[in-house]
Amino acid sequence: MESPAPRLKKYSLSCRDREWEEVKERARRAGQSTSAYLVERALTVRLAPGAEPRREEALVLTEPEQRALVDRVSRIVEVAEASGERDDTLVQRIERGIAFLVESRMREMLAAGETAELEAIAEELFGARGRSGVRAWIA
Repeated sequence: MESPAPRLKKYSLSCRDREWEEVKERARRAGQSTSAYLVERALTVRLAPGAEPRREEALVLTEPEQRALVDRVSRIVEVAEASGERDDTLVQRIERGIAFLVESRMREMLAAGETAELEAIAEELFGARGRSGVRAWIA
């Protein structure tokens, strides 16, 4: 006689509405229920050797959010330059802020062992010099 299948239990999680919508969309694209998708992703995540799970929430933008941010900032700079009244201090602060966000995400990708993905993104954005720039930054 076969033993019965283990009973499923219900658990809950906390997240923001935009995060939940993104999870549901990804599950739909993967052809899975939201629950099955979350369990599979949690059980197959790649942790760096000896890495502890993150305890604090990281500031992370999705790729579309990153691109939208860059587009908006570029537009601000274009308008400022066209007006002839460019505020170099503001532009420099924006540039430093973007550089900080980009470098933070790059460090996270390196810590997670996602070097190839990082190089591919840099090449997509900046061509071959982007890939070589990432390699130089890592070294």
